[in-house]
Amino acid sequence: DGGWRVRQAAASALGRIGPVAQEAVPALIKALGDMDSDVRRVAASALGQIGPAAQEAVSALIRALGDEEWDVRRDAANALVKIGQPAVPALIKALEDGSRYVRRAATQALEELGALTPELKAKKYIADLKDEDSDVRRDAAYALGRIGPVTPEVIPALIKALGDEDSDVRQAAAYALGQIGPAAQEAVPALIKALGDGGWRVRQAAAYALGQIGPAAKQAVPALIKALGDGSRYVRQAAAYALGQIGPAAKEAVPALIKALGDCDVRESAANALGRIGPAAKEAVPALIKALGDCDVRESA
Repeated sequence: DGGWRVRQAAASALGRIGPVAQEAVPALIKALGDMDSDVRRVAASALGQIGPAAQEAVSALIRALGDEEWDVRRDAANALVKIGQPAVPALIKALEDGSRYVRRAATQALEELGALTPELKAKKYIADLKDEDSDVRRDAAYALGRIGPVTPEVIPALIKALGDEDSDVRQAAAYALGQIGPAAQEAVPALIKALGDGGWRVRQAAAYALGQIGPAAKQAVPALIKALGDGSRYVRQAAAYALGQIGPAAKEAVPALIKALGDCDVRESAANALGRIGPAAKEAVPALIKALGDCDVRESA
């Protein structure tokens, strides 16, 4: 039966005709309940194209945000923003939809309405951390780092992402926690655990994050000392950096940092760290004096 194709084509035509097809709004509302999802999707799109003149369709479009098909929910979200502000609560709810396409449409709709606050962005990205696509989860973690801890749920969500099956997501979560800085103190135990991750990039990001959290990450000092012996020079460098950022509270790391002055890949970071630890690093003075004679020559430009 090609009847659904005719209904779909009719709905599409009404949308193309636009606002002057206002008299079709009741029929398009009825089409939102069509047995065929393509008809429902095109009906939603057509109502959006009719725009503010389709105001009476708002309730039906809000119900369509619960449609079993994601593309219907997406087009309903897009239509609601073209019709106007009354749909904001429903669009906020759609930020946690199971489909990334619906979440994206709801985000764009709220942004166009001027209603997309940092808190709502965080809600959307926290939902993205549960997406089946690892790239979406990774990008969401980075985004949460840029937004910061605008809601109480952000840090726990990123801590959970440190256990993601994908190493890129784990790295992004660690990096995001570092961007958030001292406010991410509750993540310190999870970041310490991440220093033992199988991926060196994750270990590096975890060490960096502990450094960004600073003195509040004092409990990580033993693990960072251990990381000074990591097989990756990038992890060793990040560990030395972190110990320096923790500062005087990392004074127990002084002997290990003195030893690191003999590591050609880490010596600069180790010297900087000892300087940040300050007077508590007095025992490093002879080794630092020796480092003044380092033979490495800066390349000329």
